[in-house]
Amino acid sequence: MHADDTGGQYSVLEHALEPESLAMPMHRHRIETKTLYAIEGSVTVQIDTEVFVATPGASLLVPAGTMHTMWNETDRRVRFLAIVAPGGLERYYGEVAALVASSGKPDIDGVIAASAKYGIELDMLSLYDIIERHQVQLA
Repeated sequence: MHADDTGGQYSVLEHALEPESLAMPMHRHRIETKTLYAIEGSVTVQIDTEVFVATPGASLLVPAGTMHTMWNETDRRVRFLAIVAPGGLERYYGEVAALVASSGKPDIDGVIAASAKYGIELDMLSLYDIIERHQVQLA
């Protein structure tokens, strides 16, 4: 469900992560609060310094301004919903998807610029720690 369907109040986005993949570096949304709801498999979520594993039916709240990311440490695909308020984050994901091709080198400068445009702060250095510690790759 997109923000246009709710008068901008919220969006409901479905995400999937393939085995051993990391969604993105630690990041924070300036204005959006997210509720993550696990649908299939076990998704690992880091919120600030705490790490949680959400299994189907579990939900986690990520308040606006809180550093977070999620990954799949398992050998199965995972799916989860992100209920985002206020809505509109789907526009950001659409822009970033166009900058990160399924093969080849991603446009990192473009991703950083799009993130700034949507009020998202990325901690690119967090990639090293998460990838090494949890044996995952950037999706």
